[in-house]
Amino acid sequence: MPDLLPPVQADAIDGLIAKAGQRRRSRFDLKRRLSISIAGLLVIVLGLSVAAVLRNSAQSVRGEIEAVMRLADRLVGQDIASAAARGDEAGWNALLDVLDDSRHLCVQRTRAARPSNCPAPMPAEVPRWFSHTVAPPTLELRREFIASDGRVLHAVIRADAADEVLEAWSEARPLLTAIALIGFLINAIVVVTVWFFLRPVDAIRQAIVRMSRGELQPQLPRAATPELGGIVEGLVDLGTRLRQAREDKHRLLRRNLELQESERSAIARELQDELGQGLAIIDANVSLLQQSLDEDAQSQAESQQTLLLIRDSVADCCDRLRAMLVQLRPSGLSEFGLGYALQSLIGNWERHCPHIRFESQVDPNAAPDDALTQVYVYRVAQEALTNAVRHSGARHVRMEFGTARGEPVCLRIVDDGAGLRETRRSRKGHGLRGIRERAEALGAVLDLQSPPSGGTQLELWLPDSVMQVSRLG
Repeated sequence: MPDLLPPVQADAIDGLIAKAGQRRRSRFDLKRRLSISIAGLLVIVLGLSVAAVLRNSAQSVRGEIEAVMRLADRLVGQDIASAAARGDEAGWNALLDVLDDSRHLCVQRTRAARPSNCPAPMPAEVPRWFSHTVAPPTLELRREFIASDGRVLHAVIRADAADEVLEAWSEARPLLTAIALIGFLINAIVVVTVWFFLRPVDAIRQAIVRMSRGELQPQLPRAATPELGGIVEGLVDLGTRLRQAREDKHRLLRRNLELQESERSAIARELQDELGQGLAIIDANVSLLQQSLDEDAQSQAESQQTLLLIRDSVADCCDRLRAMLVQLRPSGLSEFGLGYALQSLIGNWERHCPHIRFESQVDPNAAPDDALTQVYVYRVAQEALTNAVRHSGARHVRMEFGTARGEPVCLRIVDDGAGLRETRRSRKGHGLRGIRERAEALGAVLDLQSPPSGGTQLELWLPDSVMQVSRLG
């Protein structure tokens, strides 16, 4: 069942909504943009924090290794030189053993300087990226010792940072884990907060779309922030003002149409009282003249012919007058009801247009009680039939009026003419505008379209409870 509220004419709002929809499809919405921006900022902050931890770990490892190498350099410079001066090979080896047992040093002793297997590889539990970032360049000391028998002994003392890197990893791992966990929690809290507080934005947008389509009291969400609360209050106030404006417009439109019907009724009475009586008097006088003609046969024949022409002209004027009265005042509507008036309207067109096939199905019990509402429905049918017969070139016209299966009362008029586009070209649209004005005044839904098969289909759905149209004082 179609919506019974007429849509609000809000082309500007519809345009803004369409543009907003296009922008929304082409880029992220506000919630996603805020979430991505905050997440990016957190990634930068967390990256700087991780870089600071790695830098401190690298400085700590490098400082420890450099201190050990300075100590080894002093020991080698003093004790090994003393042992070499004495030719004490055992003292030389003992000192190198002490250095080799150090956790941050490794010693390679050879007769000739050769590549050494030390330092030891990094522990498996230390990630490669951490060891590459933290481990300092390999530092080494090279020394020679000439034994008493003339042999030349070489020693290469290298820094072994594996233990220090493992210790740095043990200290940095909890910090890095805490940084990652804190970053994840902060991002999750921010995202949830943003989505929670901006969740009403989509509902507000949908409410604006529904308002632009005529639903002036859509369901609005509860705003979680004062800013959104102000927007919601503004929409509520806007809906109230639009509803009041629409009611005022309907009231003025009804008043205008009521005045039109009153003027038409007054003109119809004047025509019937004045022109109709005058034509009747003329017709009676002509009849009297026919009876009082002289006995002269030739004069009587000529006079009779003239009088017949006068009576034919009077009869034609009477027919035209009756047609004008039907247009100005619905025939039989106030006396017999809307159903009879619609059937009479179809019958009148059948008499004047025998080349067009008319069909009708009218339920007289479906007519609304309000008299002015009946007039509006009759005028819509009258204008639609006039449009089908005179302007669309239809050969088959069908009119239905009634209700079924609990649906609202519907007036449906279908023809096989040229359709709406050709009809608009042949007229300036005053008839269709009048139909739309009466539908809006009734609070009814008007569906006017040209089916793909051709022709025009008009449907006027009356609301369940038609507002009684009262005269405004």
